[in-house]
Amino acid sequence: MAAAPGYASEPDAREPVALLRAYLRRRVSDPINLHSRLGLLWASTLQKDLLEREEQTRMATEVLHVQRSDGGFSLEQLGHWKRQDGSAPGDGSDGYATGLVTYVLLRLDDPTLRPATERALSWLRAHQDREGFWDARSANLSRKNDDPFVRFFMRDAASGYAVLALGEAESGRPPTR
Repeated sequence: MAAAPGYASEPDAREPVALLRAYLRRRVSDPINLHSRLGLLWASTLQKDLLEREEQTRMATEVLHVQRSDGGFSLEQLGHWKRQDGSAPGDGSDGYATGLVTYVLLRLDDPTLRPATERALSWLRAHQDREGFWDARSANLSRKNDDPFVRFFMRDAASGYAVLALGEAESGRPPTR
């Protein structure tokens, strides 16, 4: 809807867009995990009538409750997934969660979130690997022995979100809220 300006007002798109908005509105009060709520929060920065500002603030506050003392975020804390292979979950902040959360919170353009986003941006700046990527672990199982595509999937996603967050912070342009 936001990526294709005018799409939502096209006659063939009105009903599907209305159904999508209704679905997303129902999800606001669902006890879904923080990862899913971040998706809804992100969508609300692109579709200005999706959430009220108070709802955005409430969701952002929920997310900030899991910010770690080092300024980063952990994927495990965003979803509380049960690992399929029984391996221990990660025990620290990761690039995927920190990049995603930071990007979404920056898109809200809320001055009260600045201290938290600055801490997260500092974490991102300090944790880029020498090879250029940001690391992350699969929420489901250990991927150490998988083929490179599977093994690096989360690393690549983490790097993408980190770049989005750092770019958003450095752009100086207000979000399209």
